[in-house]
Amino acid sequence: NIEEIKQELKEKGLDRFNNKDYEASEYYFNKLVQLDSFNSENLYYLGLSYFYLNKYEDAINCFGSCLELGVFTYDLSISLAKVLELSGDIETAKEYYDKALELK
Repeated sequence: NIEEIKQELKEKGLDRFNNKDYEASEYYFNKLVQLDSFNSENLYYLGLSYFYLNKYEDAINCFGSCLELGVFTYDLSISLAKVLELSGDIETAKEYYDKALELK
């Protein structure tokens, strides 16, 4: 059953993420996104995994996909602002920090 497989992958991905094993969480969330590219929570955790692995462009792409899906939360705004700042896009980072403050 595909739903059971997705649930198992998500549980493993979250477990690895919470244990700071970001390479493993990247693996599991990447598999989940391949199965369902419209699940913003999986995209967000994949983006966070990329962020902690210093794969900033990949993180920006995942967070951008969340935005394209219509998801806009405080956590997403802060995460996107941080990765944009670290990748050198200070002006856009400021915009997302400001948007995060509006959501707080």
